Amino acid sequence: MTKQEQMMFVRTLADSIASDIVKSLARAPATWDGHELRCLFAEKAKAAAWGTEIRRHPHGKRAKDYRNDVIVNYL
Repeated sequence: MTKQEQMMFVRTLADSIASDIVKSLARAPATWDGHELRCLFAEKAKAAAWGTEIRRHPHGKRAKDYRNDVIVNYL
């Protein structure tokens, strides 16, 4: 992917997750603030990553390369 494609992918994915959360906010308790909403966003993002190669094969080369890139590049 080009840098432009990466940016577009991330924006589209984040917008999709945010849209799903916004649709469900009517059912969220009024006591929820940023703490609960951050956790909800993180859980939705984790669910969106469920079918990826890295999640399905956590000990594979691609997953190891991913974890290394995150550490080395301070991502």
